Amino acid sequence: MGKLLSFFEKNPQCIQHKVAERIKARRLEMNLTQEGVANRAGVKLPTYRRFERTGNISFTSLIQIALALEMHKDINSIFAKPKRSDRHKERKRGKVNE
Repeated sequence: MGKLLSFFEKNPQCIQHKVAERIKARRLEMNLTQEGVANRAGVKLPTYRRFERTGNISFTSLIQIALALEMHKDINSIFAKPKRSDRHKERKRGKVNE
């Protein structure tokens, strides 16, 4: 995930594949095997292999893999808290159910 992902597509499968490609690149950069990453992350090897191939994985497992590959800062920045001006009071709950 290195640099912030620039997702111009709104296709979840495309985003999944891009994330998997960046994870794989990081794994290779660290000279690790798929089995090595799976062991470090505490995920099953078939799960990790499927992730690299399809991009499909649970969020919990993705976090475990990111931690194993020292990419926790990237995970932490995915949904960064939006910056708000001080003049707008932060709402505690929404009003609209749509």
